[in-house]
Amino acid sequence: MAGFSKNFSLQLDSDLIDRLMQYSNENACDTSYVVDEALFSFFQREDRMVSQLMDGYVNMADINEEISNAFSVCEQEVDRQV
Repeated sequence: MAGFSKNFSLQLDSDLIDRLMQYSNENACDTSYVVDEALFSFFQREDRMVSQLMDGYVNMADINEEISNAFSVCEQEVDRQV
């Protein structure tokens, strides 16, 4: 992570704050460290999900093109009959 920090205020659910404080005390770590790690993990997971969605859409484009090509003959036949 970055070598510098900025301060900002964050309002959290009281139960979540209690869990954060308990974890930090039991593991002798700073609450800022826990929050940083949690947010870092969240953004990594989100980045992976977006990447997987993009890959899925690219793969589906090829499949959709194949389906479209396969049925275009049927559509042309219907158009001739109408």
